[in-house]
Amino acid sequence: MENSTLYIVIAGLWLAVGFGIFLKKLDMPVIIGYICTGTVLAAFFKINDFNLLSDIGEFGIVFLMFMIGIEFNFDKLKSIKQEVLVFGLLQVVLCALIAFLVGYFVLGLSPIFSLVLGMGLSLSSTAIVLKFFEDSKQLSTPMGKSAVGILIFQDIAAIPMLLILTILGSKDSNVNLLILKTFISAGIILVLLLLPGKKGANLILEQAKDTRLPEIFIGTILVIVCSAAGLSHFFGFSMSLGAFIVGMAISKSRYKINVQEEFAQLKNLFLALFFITIGMQINVSFFMEKFFVVIFLLILVMGFKTAIIYALLRFFRDAKTAIKTALSLAQIGEFSFVIFLNSGSHQLFNLQEKKGILGFLHQKNILNIAQNDIHQLLILMVVFSMLATPFILKYLESIAQFILHQKSQENEPAKK
Repeated sequence: MENSTLYIVIAGLWLAVGFGIFLKKLDMPVIIGYICTGTVLAAFFKINDFNLLSDIGEFGIVFLMFMIGIEFNFDKLKSIKQEVLVFGLLQVVLCALIAFLVGYFVLGLSPIFSLVLGMGLSLSSTAIVLKFFEDSKQLSTPMGKSAVGILIFQDIAAIPMLLILTILGSKDSNVNLLILKTFISAGIILVLLLLPGKKGANLILEQAKDTRLPEIFIGTILVIVCSAAGLSHFFGFSMSLGAFIVGMAISKSRYKINVQEEFAQLKNLFLALFFITIGMQINVSFFMEKFFVVIFLLILVMGFKTAIIYALLRFFRDAKTAIKTALSLAQIGEFSFVIFLNSGSHQLFNLQEKKGILGFLHQKNILNIAQNDIHQLLILMVVFSMLATPFILKYLESIAQFILHQKSQENEPAKK
């Protein structure tokens, strides 16, 4: 079959709709269908160059960060300040630090690679988890507040993480000058986007609203978001940073609710494209070849995150709430994918010196991972942790009870 754009678009639409209907009947998130759609399209049509679609899909993350920026309300955060500032901070720092130490001292990775790994593994999926708590009406429960608080901090932490990648990926040898340039550029962006603030947003959106044409209002929002993203990209930062900042500015506008309502479906459309492009990057043959390695690492990482979050929350919450929250945040998030993608483009994954466990396994010919395989391995871990999450969330109560029951049985002999 001719590898034409028309056939790919038609097949993609049929697959996305088909998977979506099928998964909805099973009461499963359609995100799984989008990822599967991308994988099937890439395998069947032998798509190797998907840069354009990937760029379009990246706007899904841009619009997601814009919506998060709109929700970022300091007054609202006061009600969950412990969950955000304490739980969120400790979770990100502990997960990133432990992952860095394991990567550097145990696996034998380079310091920069270990840092990137730590940052990526510390994040969870806002798109999947938040939707679960919204649909199940558990946002106001202790578990919901704990999970949402941690997710909010993770989303905020993603911004400095992307800034760090900008610094690490730069070819400028003068680090101090580079950091100074980065902070000056960040300051310029903040001034240009936040200074107009509520008044600027009200003025522009009011003109669009007065037309009484929904398409003009939506188009105006698109112009604002894309311009902010472009400005951020021009100064060497991620487009998500500009979208988040302009979202914060619009959060103070009286048109905030209108923007959220009109923009929700468009955001979902681009998020769907984003997950399709993630699925497209799955190399099926590589996955089959490294199947046991991927599954082993996936169980290890998700178990590692669950244990850390549970241990942290146990100081503040009861055992059941702590384990359910930990399980819901065990996956690797969509921003981790962005971090790994940016790191790969900046060539931060260095496996030239094989040390630690990886070096030992390589010498014994037990596990051979080439430089080019790292990006694919990390993508597979992100994707399959996302695919596993809906099943974990669906049976969250049963899994939590099973773990707590096993834990109580282990403690009984110790008490005797």
